[in-house]
Amino acid sequence: MPPAELNPAAFDVLLAWLNNDRERAGVEYELLRARLSLYFERRGAADSALLVDQTLDTLARRLAAGLEIHHNSRITFIFGIACNLLRDSLKKHPSLPLDRDIEAPADYNTESEHRLACLERCLSSLSPGAADLVQAYYRHQGAEKIAAHRRLTQTLGISPEALRRRIFRIRQSLAECTRRCISRSREV
Repeated sequence: MPPAELNPAAFDVLLAWLNNDRERAGVEYELLRARLSLYFERRGAADSALLVDQTLDTLARRLAAGLEIHHNSRITFIFGIACNLLRDSLKKHPSLPLDRDIEAPADYNTESEHRLACLERCLSSLSPGAADLVQAYYRHQGAEKIAAHRRLTQTLGISPEALRRRIFRIRQSLAECTRRCISRSREV
């Protein structure tokens, strides 16, 4: 039996848990959806989009029910839910080949997951304007990217070179913050 549809209140709790700023929470929500989708696709899930929805619905319901998840264990908890849903899905579809072991280790954070978590933590520590600017700058590709950069320069009233310098400085601070985060975690 499929789970009941997620109610708007539970979804609001999930967004607030991701970030207090509703717009940034939306960006983080989309990043999380993309990471989950990649997780399921790499493991050969029959319907990765459905499993992503079920993972986020489960998370939202648990948060709305009052479950407290500490910041440093968020990714582990979310991918624990994903792992359980994937295992259940593969039991229902035994004809699907299973190339990889889907057991999540006690601490799921692989090196790349950890680096991404550090980057996200550092992104959230930027001022909202800087974080939005760098995300808008790198959001598009190809011709769309050029047009987006042009719109940014017009909106900000600065030259393309000034925009590049501003992005460069933001990237430098993000890189330094990320390096510190990774080295701190290796010391632990």
